[in-house]
Amino acid sequence: MRRTRNSHFSLLALSLASWCVPSPSIAQQTLLSCTPLKTGLVLSGGGAKGFAHVGVFKILDSLHIKPDFIVGSSIGAITGAMYASGYTGNEIDSIARKLPISNVIRSYSPLAPGVIGALPAFAVWENNGTGFTLQTGAVREGEVNALMSALMLRGNLLARGDFDRLPIPLRVIGTKLSTRKAVVLSKGDLAQAVRASFAIPLIFAPGVIGGDVLMDGGVADNIPVATARAMGAERLIISTLPTATVSDELFGDPMKVALQLTDYLFLNDTTTFRPQDLVIRNRTADFNPLDFSPATLDSLVRSGMQVARETFAKAGCVQTLRGAAEQSRAMSVARVPSVLSDIQVNSKRRLEGQTMRFALGVRPGRRFSEDSLRQRLLQLGEADDYRAIWLTPSGRDSSVKFNVTPVYGAKQAIVVGLAYDNDLGGRLWGGLAWRDLFNAAVEGAVALDIGKYRQEFRGGLLRRIPALQRAAPLVASFRTVSEDVRIFTDSGERNPVFTRSLELAAGVSGRLPRGFAVAITPIVRLWRVAGSAAIGAAGLNVRMADGVRIVDARTVLEGEVNSRYQRVHFDGKHTWGLGVFELVPRVRVGWSRNAPLQEQFFLGGYDGFGGLRTTQRRGEQEAMAGLALKRPLFGPIRASGEVTVGAIGAGNGFLTRQVGTVYGQVITGWRVGGEIRTGVLDVHVERGFNSVHGDIWFFRLGQWF
Repeated sequence: MRRTRNSHFSLLALSLASWCVPSPSIAQQTLLSCTPLKTGLVLSGGGAKGFAHVGVFKILDSLHIKPDFIVGSSIGAITGAMYASGYTGNEIDSIARKLPISNVIRSYSPLAPGVIGALPAFAVWENNGTGFTLQTGAVREGEVNALMSALMLRGNLLARGDFDRLPIPLRVIGTKLSTRKAVVLSKGDLAQAVRASFAIPLIFAPGVIGGDVLMDGGVADNIPVATARAMGAERLIISTLPTATVSDELFGDPMKVALQLTDYLFLNDTTTFRPQDLVIRNRTADFNPLDFSPATLDSLVRSGMQVARETFAKAGCVQTLRGAAEQSRAMSVARVPSVLSDIQVNSKRRLEGQTMRFALGVRPGRRFSEDSLRQRLLQLGEADDYRAIWLTPSGRDSSVKFNVTPVYGAKQAIVVGLAYDNDLGGRLWGGLAWRDLFNAAVEGAVALDIGKYRQEFRGGLLRRIPALQRAAPLVASFRTVSEDVRIFTDSGERNPVFTRSLELAAGVSGRLPRGFAVAITPIVRLWRVAGSAAIGAAGLNVRMADGVRIVDARTVLEGEVNSRYQRVHFDGKHTWGLGVFELVPRVRVGWSRNAPLQEQFFLGGYDGFGGLRTTQRRGEQEAMAGLALKRPLFGPIRASGEVTVGAIGAGNGFLTRQVGTVYGQVITGWRVGGEIRTGVLDVHVERGFNSVHGDIWFFRLGQWF
């Protein structure tokens, strides 16, 4: 049934012997070859190129063709498992756009444990029990595994440990690391099996199932035709993902060489097709197998539809594969179990069973929401404590039992970070984090931050506790800060004012709709400004950000009310693509009353303001808006420019103009220059100007904190 591009002789054999293009001289042969045959759908691996399979699914749906079973390797296992779970091609396409698939592969960004706080890391060493090793991957394992658990949830609930129970029976191909032999997976946790099948060496960590260490199925059998034939297939529909041969002239491009090596890992040369097989050769040679961007996925889906449509148009006897596919899928969705009969957690941690029930939002004997469980699995993927949560469902009828196996993160982590700014000087920090303290899922950390004008020592403990039907992180922390606050006037810089402060806090955090995180923290502060007595205050701090880690957040809203002062601050930025350009608007608004010097705002924050030195204009209120435009030039180098307008204020009201001072004075600034994105320590150089001062250089190495 699938298109082939073999020789004319093969096409003739395909038409006459299998696909039955009618001919009066071979009427009897036509009747025999048009009889229904047991048909398997084979889906090859190829990274992001596998989204062409989704286009194939759409054509299968339009023709009401339902295969008897599916066999897939790597990305073919992912897409095939979703199709086997009863999703239509359109539904898979829609789900792919809603979930963070484009974040699977990203530029290298060392990830510090969240308990350390909002500090960007330069390097991280982790100890998983066998000694410290450098964290080098560009893949965040917890997020990838959570994404698989979310994508496979419906199929996992339907299969409940046996892939033959799916609306379309499924086989997943992995490769045993020690022998490089193919392993056919047909039972167990569906998400775990699929995750092992796409464990591309050197990119994703291997999977461990039944004591076997498994890597990408494509290494042993990228087009698993042999497995499909062993299952009794009489006819195969085979969707392949061809790759291009890179010219020797491109040996100097490390990325192209790396991508070609990835393609070479996949074993295709043992595949043999038969005349009755229908082969869909997707036009994927020019696609990057690691590019999961929305635009690329769109192109792949459209291309898959076009190639499949052309292939089926040339095939005869398509009607012999038509069945009640739509009805079958609708019935399978209705049978998804929604009552939890029991939950067992395979962990030696104390109280882990209770914590996991609240984290997943399920209780034995109660109904649960598939959508809610999917979202909670994604949220757990953002937690440092877990690398994976395998549900391993079992049971029959309308109920299900979860046999949960949590996979934990590194036991210890050593983290270092650094940055340099031509106004603020150099800054270096280091931290040490422990997980599973007291064998009770408690995380602990200490960190020391040393800079030219500011020194800080902090520590904290984190434990997930049952609260509001969730496993909410409870964080207790302390922080001591010594800072020389810089004071500027129109005539120059005065001597800095020395301040010292101590902060004790303990609070909980949770998730809000649209991905926002909120933290509510009772807090005690003690501070002293040079020449004055110590002051203490107790109050409540509330912070909301568009992500679990404030260091990654683009939007932060924070407010505090205590017995001495009140303070609220909003800082937001966003990036939009505009052709080859990036458009980055940002807004800062802050208001405080009676806040100490070290808690006041400075115009532009640490991102700066055109023509001003960082922290140059400081006050009790701030309002600023900016618009940056960036354009790639070549390699990691980008041109950049920004226009900003803003003011600071003091006293009553908001930005009230005070003659003879800078308070309430609205100024406009602009900067132009460029940046080099190295992936570890970015370099940012710009020349800044504004409407009231001369010009000044802005130079920064790394991300300031």
